[in-house]
Amino acid sequence: MPQEPSVIYRGVTLGWKRAAAETTYIDAGGNTVECPASEWTLKYKFAGPAGAFEITAVADGADYSASATAAATALYPVGEYAWVAVVEKGSGESLQRRIVDTGTSEVKEGPAEYIAGLDKRSHAKKVLDAIEAVILGRATNDQLAYTINGRSLQKTPLPDLLRLRSQYQAEYQRELRAERIRKGLDGGGNVYVRF
Repeated sequence: MPQEPSVIYRGVTLGWKRAAAETTYIDAGGNTVECPASEWTLKYKFAGPAGAFEITAVADGADYSASATAAATALYPVGEYAWVAVVEKGSGESLQRRIVDTGTSEVKEGPAEYIAGLDKRSHAKKVLDAIEAVILGRATNDQLAYTINGRSLQKTPLPDLLRLRSQYQAEYQRELRAERIRKGLDGGGNVYVRF
């Protein structure tokens, strides 16, 4: 059974095999014809809304071995892809091209992106946390180097830090309210009614 990947992770080496017996087509006489790697070239063409890419398999005896380096997969856009496996033989007027299989795969974020994505705080929350850490004197080097309007937080006077904190607290509260409303919950704001 072919082992084409249902999931491809960006920045991770990719590889699978396909036997010549699984790379067949039906000829005009209704016969099943195998396409061994010694005679045919197997190409996988992936296409989706985010982009397209191709992987050419190499011969592994009569069978095929398909692979992509970590550097290559790091460039694949995240998203859903349809793929088609095509065998080719010859060139020019004598070119034969047959579709031997189709399927779907999903390209997902790789380990580096996943780890970076574990910090799910919004921009406003990250800035707010950095400002508060600087005010409290507990800021990391990254937080001290954070810049707002071209000035690092480390060099921002306390009155400006307090003003920025109020600004980013308000922005963060708006995000929290919007998220609660998106989830169908109470937005957390007070509603006053006059009778």
